[in-house]
Amino acid sequence: MEEIEVLLVTERDFLPHERDRLVALFQKNLGHPFRIVLTRCADIPRSPREKFEEFVSRVVT
Repeated sequence: MEEIEVLLVTERDFLPHERDRLVALFQKNLGHPFRIVLTRCADIPRSPREKFEEFVSRVVT
């Protein structure tokens, strides 16, 4: 696993320097230089139990 997608609900797109800063922050907090993909979306879907999942693994084994 080398890539992490981060879903974000925002009113506007990020400026390049904002995007770079967010990516660096995620990499620092995760302790590994993963490829971080920031994806803007209208909303973040809830789980079947109507909860927000902080982390969803879609690793295929």
